[in-house]
Amino acid sequence: YAKYQQGKTPEEMAEFLKNEYGTTGKGFDFGSNPISVWFNESGMSIGYGMSAKENPVMVMGWQEAEGIIRSMVENGSYMGANEVFLVDALEHQRVSNDLFNFFRDGIGEIPDNIPIKSYNHPESMTNLCELLSTQEGRDVVAGELSHAKEQIEAGEKQIKWRYVKKPERLL
Repeated sequence: YAKYQQGKTPEEMAEFLKNEYGTTGKGFDFGSNPISVWFNESGMSIGYGMSAKENPVMVMGWQEAEGIIRSMVENGSYMGANEVFLVDALEHQRVSNDLFNFFRDGIGEIPDNIPIKSYNHPESMTNLCELLSTQEGRDVVAGELSHAKEQIEAGEKQIKWRYVKKPERLL
């Protein structure tokens, strides 16, 4: 859901789904009816019992699956309003944590207009989530990340912690 909120194209989302699911199987029970789904690079196969891989009753490519999911997201049937609220909150927390680690540990410098206190992780997370909750705040973060990326590319700064994500990944 969060990826759709980012305005990704259908092609980008189909590729994301393909990579997200990889090659695996899942099983579900609908009442007393077991259903299995097999995922691979081509898409998904659905079958009764455990037959999705060998004897599917439906096969769907990633483009088709993406179209169905996109339609559900756009018409509001993918998830309820409470779940949507939780997705937004969790996404803000995830990005806040990445920002905290990037600025504090990654480049070792916290911009003045990013409310991170290097000694107080919980307070910093709260402040960053608040910043990310407005378009103005997101614009501030995007500007600082772009500036950090330019400094890294120019050799003015180096990423100090090898596990930190690249600035463009945080945008």
